[in-house]
Amino acid sequence: MEYRLFIVSRKELLSSINKYIQEEWKVSISPLLVLGFISKNEIDIELVEFFEKIHQFVIGSNKGGL
Repeated sequence: MEYRLFIVSRKELLSSINKYIQEEWKVSISPLLVLGFISKNEIDIELVEFFEKIHQFVIGSNKGGL
């Protein structure tokens, strides 16, 4: 069986999922709620490294009294 991957904006994806959940179970989700249920090993390593670099940048920036 052939599988095809396509790119969808994360906003569009979350919006579609949220709409389905609202219609089926009358609750809504947020990006932060979703992140609370994802473990680090479920995320592509390049994305993990990207967020770790952002985190280190923010920590470094805050040392200057920001």
